[in-house]
Amino acid sequence: MRVCALLALALLCGAGGPAAGCVFCGPTETNIRTRVELLCLRYLESHRPQDCSRYSAVRHLQPFALAQARVDQLTEGVDRVLRELESNGSTELLPRYWDWLFEAQLPQFTQEALCPPQCRGVGTAVNCSSCRSERVPCWSYTRCFPGRMSLAQCLQWAVFTGLALILIGLLFCVIE
Repeated sequence: MRVCALLALALLCGAGGPAAGCVFCGPTETNIRTRVELLCLRYLESHRPQDCSRYSAVRHLQPFALAQARVDQLTEGVDRVLRELESNGSTELLPRYWDWLFEAQLPQFTQEALCPPQCRGVGTAVNCSSCRSERVPCWSYTRCFPGRMSLAQCLQWAVFTGLALILIGLLFCVIE
């Protein structure tokens, strides 16, 4: 069980490669990596699951890229939550919080960084798997806002509708 816990912990914290996650890309004085390791170990010892989270593998960090201000905000928020968990001595909420972070917060921050109006063409964002600021291509409008039409689609629809109305008008003129 001890080896399994250490392996899960290594995957959670991105050991064994350059991946670290945006959570660990902030200021080093908060020491989030070590604190998460300790909380995860305590959780694994007391609850005996396989992992601390559904998102403990390094591959879950790859799709995220955030603006530097969001990385700082994220680090500050995680630091506050970890302080609360440490002061209570409770690790039961760690998996739920970590899952929420990957399911809600990181996708939202990524969308803000890579979607219009924040990003046009190419933007600069912190790559969560390398912790480096890089120029990344912005996402398309349809990827950012599924179900909505892009400007090109709106123009096509307007032109098609306009032509259809003109043809109907000509048809009525011919009939009369």
